[in-house]
Amino acid sequence: MLYALQVAGSQNKTTAEKSSYMEPLLSRLRSRLFRDGFRFRKYDDRYPGPPDIALPKYRIMIFVDPCLWHDRSECKRKAFPPEMLRIWQDAHATQWEETLEDRQRLVDEGWTVLSYWECRFCDNRRREKRLKAFLSDVRRAARLSRQ
Repeated sequence: MLYALQVAGSQNKTTAEKSSYMEPLLSRLRSRLFRDGFRFRKYDDRYPGPPDIALPKYRIMIFVDPCLWHDRSECKRKAFPPEMLRIWQDAHATQWEETLEDRQRLVDEGWTVLSYWECRFCDNRRREKRLKAFLSDVRRAARLSRQ
């Protein structure tokens, strides 16, 4: 009985800010970066946001935003009933504005901010192509930071 309580308690404590459904996607992105030679920090609380992936050596911050959480209207995967959508928008409008202000503050401090929507990497037919495009974006930003 005690073991079950400890396991259940530890699961609650290890939940990151982003819900666990994003973790497989983020681990795939981090794996690609690591294989490509980039060393990074994840969820670094020293920076506003905190970023999903931070590359301090190159002064690059990477954010992957969930479409549902930030109410991305173009996303086809988002499924909210209209009455719930109004409540959601009212509750999270100021939070999204704060997120954008945090990212602008990072840019003002000299960081390169790369933002992606989660649905960009969810289509199985295009995933590999988009992961390669993600890596080329990071490489390009790293090259620019060295100059």
